[in-house]
Amino acid sequence: MIIGPSDARSIFYLPTPPILATDWRHENNHAIEQLIADNGNHWRKIMVIMAKLMSPSDEWRDYLANHLLKHHEAIYINAIQLAPHATQHFICGNKMQHQLEQQMKNCTNGQIIALPYLDYRQCPNALIEATRTQWLSPQS
Repeated sequence: MIIGPSDARSIFYLPTPPILATDWRHENNHAIEQLIADNGNHWRKIMVIMAKLMSPSDEWRDYLANHLLKHHEAIYINAIQLAPHATQHFICGNKMQHQLEQQMKNCTNGQIIALPYLDYRQCPNALIEATRTQWLSPQS
């Protein structure tokens, strides 16, 4: 399952899908708001952490509401291989790291960024900022 544009350059690999309404589309104006409303606090945390990682500035709230999953990022649910077109692979949590371990070793297309599961306890602001500083460049 892919959530977001199929040609996204930054892919987040997560083990479990959110509930999506049959009319939900990542390009809709309030797509993230609807995803969070339909799935609650757990997915709000995931979306906020993704926005904090991907926002080209400190204005992650605007990025969350207006840009996340629209052009540059996608979520691959329970993937068994890395997206060949991506330039950044965010492997989130132990399950996905184990599942994609061989793929991660053999990756020649882009950066592999191993993260804990996208939850504030496991992925606090200090880790988010360290990841942004070390690995990420601003979106163009």
